[in-house]
This record gives sequence, structure tokens and C-alpha cells, in this order.
Amino acid sequence: MSIGGESPEREPPPQDEWSGKILAMKLLFSCILLISVAFSISLDFVKPSPEWRICEFGLCRGDQLPTKASYNPKTTNIREMTFALRRDPANALLWAQGGEILDNRGDEARADDYFRRAVELGPDITPVLMAAVNHDLIVNRMDDAFRCGSRILSLTPDFDTVLFDLYDTLGPPVPALLGPAIPAERRAASSWMRWLLNRGSDEELMASWAWVSKNHFADDDLAGRFVWQLYKRGSVREASEIWAQWLGANRGDYLSPDLLANRRFAMDPRISPFDWNLEPSRSVQTARNDGLEFVFSGAENVNFASMYQYPAVSPGAYRFSAVVESQDITTKQCPQFRIFNTQEPYGRVSAVTPSTCGTTPRHNVDAVFTVPPGVTTVTLRLERLPSDKIDNKISGTFKVHEVSLRRQ
Repeated sequence: MSIGGESPEREPPPQDEWSGKILAMKLLFSCILLISVAFSISLDFVKPSPEWRICEFGLCRGDQLPTKASYNPKTTNIREMTFALRRDPANALLWAQGGEILDNRGDEARADDYFRRAVELGPDITPVLMAAVNHDLIVNRMDDAFRCGSRILSLTPDFDTVLFDLYDTLGPPVPALLGPAIPAERRAASSWMRWLLNRGSDEELMASWAWVSKNHFADDDLAGRFVWQLYKRGSVREASEIWAQWLGANRGDYLSPDLLANRRFAMDPRISPFDWNLEPSRSVQTARNDGLEFVFSGAENVNFASMYQYPAVSPGAYRFSAVVESQDITTKQCPQFRIFNTQEPYGRVSAVTPSTCGTTPRHNVDAVFTVPPGVTTVTLRLERLPSDKIDNKISGTFKVHEVSLRRQ
């Protein structure tokens, strides 16, 4: 009770009550932190849109920012941008946007300072780096543009086509790009090589391949696609020599003296005109088994043309030979090898081996033919033509142990 109307003196809350409040606050902050972390991690699975305001408030990591060339500044007023930078001076994106505003106003010299600061604050933020590339090109600083472009290619594949197209438009010689603009890294280098395959000249392709190969950035797929491109352009002999170099210790006697690669089927076929192209068939099973084995199911009168190789040749006489055997091959039409030219005019080279029917032990089948001037490649194909007999569904097993194509 109070005396004389005075209020009673408040007693401090018990110690347990303070401890409970502190614990509650810690739990609250922990929950907020966990939610922030979970939100940041979730952006690794759902990429932020350029329009999302969350990134403006620092809730996105630099590596999560959308990979577009740059963000469009929300203002073209440099005063407003300066005010925004005073509030957030460590925001690399704002510095890049300020530089873009100055570039658009023709104040490239002042924009330099903005872009230099933007790259310093955001060396791994690709929109910032791409904006810097555009600025460096405006002020004709190619070396700086290449340096930023190389950094972008090291960080992400999202700008590969944009930058490669840009380099192509600018027109510097390809050797000048290899290293300064295209980083000496496997992913970026192989991506450049693949982009160049259908666009570059023979000289540009050869220069890029020499660089990629020297740095050990290539794989079987890239090597095969490069060789295919040279082959299609008519550089057949050069393509075959590059393929032999690529095979290294696995080349065996390829090109010295035999013109067929992987002729004993010791390796799985690779993508190349100078290895076996095997087309699947629903009624023929194919497997490597002491050679190449074909098992015909007897389900259809199959028109079979599965095994191809396109060796490089020059004018002269040649002998093709194959060691084969068969088990219970049925029907009148049986497996055989055919050699023909794939360049116009067609029909200048045409040869076929005897077909193999029934059950036969290992034996040789041969064909001799002449390559006239102007023919630089032929097609070697294993085939089985459809039969015109009533009993025409082929079954049985045909095996090729090894093949050979040599100049007489």
C-alpha cells in the first residue's frame, strides 16, 4: 500500500525474466539469419530476375546476379546516381551504372573512374565486367576490353556467344585473341573452338587448334568435330594427318602404311571420318568381341548399311582386305563390303568384296580398285542388301576381325 498517495517503488524484474527475454531475442535473430541463408541458397536454384528488387537491397550475392550485359540505370540523372552512391558506396553495380550514364552523355573520361571503381569492387560480378567491356571498346582500349572479357569467360559460359560474336565483329586476328581475350582454360578454350568451327577460316581454325592442342584443352569429341570440319571443307589429307597426331600412341599403323584407323576394333569408335561410324538397327545387334560382331535377329529383310569409314586416298591402285567369319547366316543376300567415292561425279570408284553366307571359318575377302585423279576420299561400308526371295529375313552372326586398305 502507498502512504500519502505516493506510488510504490517498482522492483526490477527477476533475473529469470531477463534471461528469458535475451534468449527470445537470440532465437529471433537466429531465425532471421537462418531465413536469410536459406533465401540466399535458394537463389542458386532459382536465378533472380533483373527486375527483382531484392537484389537492390543486398540480398543477392554477386555471383547470383542475373548475367545480362548490364542493368539499365533507373535514372539518367548523374546527380541522383551520385546520391545513391553516397548511400551505398560499395555497390559495384551502381558505379557501373553511373559509368554508363556518363558514357551516354559523352563524358568518357569521367566514366573511366566509375568503371575502374566498379571493377575494383566487383571483380567477379559479370554484369559489371560486361559494362566495363562496352566502355573500353567505346574508348578504344582493346587490351582492357579483352582482359575483362577473359575474366567473364573464366567465370561463366553465359556470355560466350556474346563475346565471341563481339570479337568476330571487331576483327582482330585470331592469334591475338588466344590468351589475352580467350583465357587459357579448358572450358573457355574448347567453347571458343566449337564456336569457331562453322565460322572461322581454315587458317583461323588451324591457329586455334594448335593453341588448344598445345595446352591440352581438347578431348576426343572436339578433335573429332574439328577433323570432320576440315574433311567437309575438302582438306581431307590434312584432316587425316591431324587425326593421326591426335591418336598418338593409339594410331598403330594408321597412315603408315594402312589407310584405315582402328582397323582391329581395339577401341570404341570415336567421332571422326577416320574411325567407324556405326548406325544402330533394331534387328541387328553390334558388339566388340575379338573384332566387330553383328548378330542378325531374323526379324526382318533388313537393308543394312551400318559400318562406315572415309579414308583419305590419292590417285593409284589399292587393295582392301578383311578377315571375317560367319555362323548360320541365312538368305541369299549376305554381308559384304563396298568401296565407292563420295565426291562428284559419283561412280568413279566402285568395288565390292564377295558376300559371306552360311557358316564359314576365318577367311579373307578382298577387293582391288583404282582411284582416278581428283578423288581424295572414298567410303568403305559394310552392307547387306534386301533380298527379293520369299525367305528373306536374315539371321545369324557375322564377325569382322580386322580390315586393311593399302596402296598397291
